[in-house]
Amino acid sequence: MSLSVLTPDPAVRRMFEPLRQQSVNVVLADSLQQAMEAAVIFVDADHPVAGQRVFWRVAVRQILEMEPDTVIVVISRLADERLWIDVLGSGAYDLLPKSCSAMETRCVVLGALARAEKLAHLRVPSRPTPPLNFSVGVTV
Repeated sequence: MSLSVLTPDPAVRRMFEPLRQQSVNVVLADSLQQAMEAAVIFVDADHPVAGQRVFWRVAVRQILEMEPDTVIVVISRLADERLWIDVLGSGAYDLLPKSCSAMETRCVVLGALARAEKLAHLRVPSRPTPPLNFSVGVTV
């Protein structure tokens, strides 16, 4: 299972470097379309998405409209209770402060990946497939 980091900020991208060295599949995405290839997406709240003036709330909404089971984590330098409540209310999974330790980043990443794995196992086909050998009795 992979995760995407959607930010132009080199410091945020470096936060995920230790995870890449530990065999976590981290994609450094430059666009929302590229980020959508992952089950977990980290969105930087402090930068517009790919210079398109799309900010985190819009990005979260667009991601969830395209793929409702995507696990989204918002990253921000101002990670307080009000923003955390706003992030969770938007449908995202969690808020990660930019000033956090490598261990905290790892914990949030592993939790998000576990959530994505659980959601993948819970998916069921929208409609059961009818049996192939059935007959319909018609009386006249």
